[in-house]
Amino acid sequence: MIKIRNQKKSNKQEFDSQSQKKFTYLPLLFLLAIITGVFILYWQTLSFDFTNLDDNIFIKKGDNEILSFNEIINSFLKGCFAEKDAYYRPLLMIYFKTMNHYFTDNLLETYHFVNILIHCLNILLLFYFLKSINQNRTTNLILVALFALHPTFTMAVAWIPGINDLLLTTFALLFFISTNKFIYKFNLLHALIASLSFLFALFIKETGIFLPLICFILVTKNFDFKPFLKPKVIAFLSVILFEILLWYFLREGVLDKASKNVITQNWFTVLPHRLVSLFHYSSKALVPINLCVYPVFEVGRITTDIFITLTFIVLLFGLLFKMKSKEGMYFTFVGLIWFGILLTPILFMPAAAKPILFEHRLYLPFIGILICLLLPLNFLVDRLNSLTIGGFFLILIFYAFKVNAYVPYFSNSFEFCRNGAEFSPSSSRAQLNFGKALAEKNEMDSAIEYIKLSLKIDSKMHYSRYYLALYKYIPNQKYDSALFFLHQELNFTPEFPNNYLEISRCYLFKKDYPNSEHYLEKYRGLLPIDDRIATIMIQLYIQNNHFKKAKSYSDSMLKKSVVIDTTLIKLINQGLSKNHQ
Repeated sequence: MIKIRNQKKSNKQEFDSQSQKKFTYLPLLFLLAIITGVFILYWQTLSFDFTNLDDNIFIKKGDNEILSFNEIINSFLKGCFAEKDAYYRPLLMIYFKTMNHYFTDNLLETYHFVNILIHCLNILLLFYFLKSINQNRTTNLILVALFALHPTFTMAVAWIPGINDLLLTTFALLFFISTNKFIYKFNLLHALIASLSFLFALFIKETGIFLPLICFILVTKNFDFKPFLKPKVIAFLSVILFEILLWYFLREGVLDKASKNVITQNWFTVLPHRLVSLFHYSSKALVPINLCVYPVFEVGRITTDIFITLTFIVLLFGLLFKMKSKEGMYFTFVGLIWFGILLTPILFMPAAAKPILFEHRLYLPFIGILICLLLPLNFLVDRLNSLTIGGFFLILIFYAFKVNAYVPYFSNSFEFCRNGAEFSPSSSRAQLNFGKALAEKNEMDSAIEYIKLSLKIDSKMHYSRYYLALYKYIPNQKYDSALFFLHQELNFTPEFPNNYLEISRCYLFKKDYPNSEHYLEKYRGLLPIDDRIATIMIQLYIQNNHFKKAKSYSDSMLKKSVVIDTTLIKLINQGLSKNHQ
């Protein structure tokens, strides 16, 4: 009898052991299935072309030479788009320059593949992060699946510059995981990973500055501050503070004047609109149905956005009160702070700018919503039934269909701009961009109509007048009308060199050589080295009998290896000799 009982006990232990192994492998299989789904949905991006929204700046104009040490250092001393700029992202610039050098063949394909790969890495890191704060693996897997297939993240994955938010999330999750481990286990390797991850997060995107605050709130559960008083932790926090100061002073040297004076009287007038924009983001995160590559603040959607957000909050707190869970309240508090604080940079954009509510910005903040759902989902998972499971898979199927339908809009600049114009009808810039895309296809009549619509929506829209002159009046030789719009454009974009070039061309066609020379000089002041204008510039100098200027300019161009027609050089020499006589 004893033997039989022991045999039964042994069999039961063996069965439990096998069940445990199966249960251990199930999350891995589920994660593998999710990652496979991600690759299937986004694989089509490998054949995509430029959208011409920043990607053409980072890639087409990328330096194919290998980065030297001096160039790496210089990347930390200038802005993202200009020497002085509001955007300070040196690691992003180093990433693009490195990729441009090492992957000249199939460059776009490689960029897109890296985006998919980093998204998949973030899926795994998110699961590990959720596991560190929540023991219910079923809940963690559900939340990871929602993150992996969420349609709002299509822009972050399918648009090449979305790597910015993908890498920010990678460094943020590594920072949270490693900091949590270090504070309670004092492993120096974890401290090194955490400090480096935070440093990389700062230099990949400015939003990284908020990570220590979020981490502090996560770690100090139940307001237990004792771990932070230990010498090793104090030393670690000193390193984090040093990194913040280093980033701050380097960034201060790069910021333009407008970025340093964000909070002005005008800023307070636009603040209510910016706050409402947070509702737009939250509703899109909760119900991803109004997806757009170029989303803007739509007055008609305010009520819907606020309703969706408040409904979610009421249902969430209603369930938490029913559960009587203090821990649930804590995680909800953390999640809401996570979501809100990582979106606050939109409040501090220059007051004159009309914010474009790009969806890639939601990638990291969305994890805050997932944290809010942790305890309520644990509660529901414990009461799982076929209806709940079916509802979850229906959501994932809906997400997959939405992503599959949305991804093609990132395939090229025309589709990208068409989506922006169609789904953001009140965006002046979206209409202008689509007008330019139509012009590239030689559909000039339609292009002109969209540019006119851009001006109708916003009479101060930058570049609209320039393109109206370029596409409508100059081709039809209506130079006076073209000059009228080009001179107006100077009031809005005085640093735009092409505008001066077109003004110069119009005066040249009108045979007003002094004015043509004057505006070409202004163009040359903004773009000193430009092969296209060297010949025109010299011809104008000769036409206006400015032979000394022609000689000086031609010599400077020859030193820069710009080819000058020998006939022009002869004319310059002849003119100089006549003047000398």
